[in-house]
Amino acid sequence: MQRRITDEGTTFRLLVQAARQELGQHLLASPEADVAEIACMLGFQDTTSFYRAFRQWEGMTPQSWRSRQTAPALH
Repeated sequence: MQRRITDEGTTFRLLVQAARQELGQHLLASPEADVAEIACMLGFQDTTSFYRAFRQWEGMTPQSWRSRQTAPALH
């Protein structure tokens, strides 16, 4: 498995990070989901670690990202 991951030009760590990012976005799309619960489900030790990682991924906090996703589009 490691050889195949290397052949694909990535690392296991990057694959896990991408999966966490994608799942985090999916979970945050639901306004009912609590950010602390999402952090726990994604395997972060605390909410602060999730905020830090999410800010690296998206350049904003989870709440800011959620607000942008749920805001009505302006035409």
